[in-house]
Amino acid sequence: DKEAIAKLNDEELAGYDFVKARKEISRKEYENYFGYNYRKANRHLTKMKELGLIGDNGEKINSPNFKYVFKE
Repeated sequence: DKEAIAKLNDEELAGYDFVKARKEISRKEYENYFGYNYRKANRHLTKMKELGLIGDNGEKINSPNFKYVFKE
């Protein structure tokens, strides 16, 4: 985890802490909380997911019920 966390910039690290605190969020919630546009929010969440820091709830990505989930 420490190696993956080290690959995050300051904005992404703040986002990671947000996901960690909430346990489960949508991209829209992330967007609204930080005031980011769709692309920036998506880029942050995708990077965290690719690094294995967060996962998802198993819904299809285009489903309104899709959420990013903090991995314990």
